[in-house]
Amino acid sequence: MQRGLDTAMTMNDKIFQDKTNYTLVFSLFINLILLAVIYHIIYAEMFKDWMNDPNYSHGLLVPAISFYLLWRDKEQFRSIAIAPSFKGLWLFSFGIFMLLAGILSSELFTQRSSSIILLMGIVWSWFGVKWLKAAFVPLAFLFFMVPLPYILYDAIAFPLKLLATRIATEALQFFNIMIVSEGNIIYLQDVTLEVADACSGIRSLMSLITLGVVVAYFFLKGRFRQILLVSLAVPIAILTNAMRVIITGFLSDRYGSAVAEGFFHEFSGLIIFATSFALLLGCSYLLSLINKKEAA
Repeated sequence: MQRGLDTAMTMNDKIFQDKTNYTLVFSLFINLILLAVIYHIIYAEMFKDWMNDPNYSHGLLVPAISFYLLWRDKEQFRSIAIAPSFKGLWLFSFGIFMLLAGILSSELFTQRSSSIILLMGIVWSWFGVKWLKAAFVPLAFLFFMVPLPYILYDAIAFPLKLLATRIATEALQFFNIMIVSEGNIIYLQDVTLEVADACSGIRSLMSLITLGVVVAYFFLKGRFRQILLVSLAVPIAILTNAMRVIITGFLSDRYGSAVAEGFFHEFSGLIIFATSFALLLGCSYLLSLINKKEAA
């Protein structure tokens, strides 16, 4: 008799838990719909940036990668008990504050980033802090889809242009090519070249860091190695783009300014980025080998 009562109570608890889970999932779905309604104009404008600004074309892939990371770990989420917490409302409220502050100040980066903070707050509130910890990397990865404020973009791009110009100038002078530079302008004998944003490395830097996070997450173990790989994306992007300027300067000196324009300019950008990514994968491979030797 007692065993029958225990079995019935266990079944009732399971039914109650299942209903609770379905209610939470339904509530989360409603919240996501509300977020879509609130942010549809903001995200529509960000989508235009992805489509029209080559610096942020990688933003199209970021949500898909984030969703895949969450889907890949679905078994882990099933093993974590759902434990709603009112503490998550603090993070949710901060996201609302960011949204309002961004709207009042007409600051797009704050408006767009607030959606990710709100999403984290929803996960924490509805599912618990353990769920948030498990989903933190895929959710935080979404920040890579948000275009930087142009004041920050320019603050990064301009020093990179000067650095690429300096490296290219010294390299070409080493090969006895008559060249002088002023700011981000390179003067050859018959050609004047401008090191624009596309040649500064800022474009490949942002894409390479994004890819570096993905490669580190999938192929490397240990937080130090993952951070190191992502950090290596910076010098790789700078050096490969400086090499692009050097090659452009060398060919322009020999064959005129035509080689610095049109098809060659675009094609060289693709080659340089492919080279950068190959170097990043090579660094990842070396770090993984070091990890295997230490484990052995």
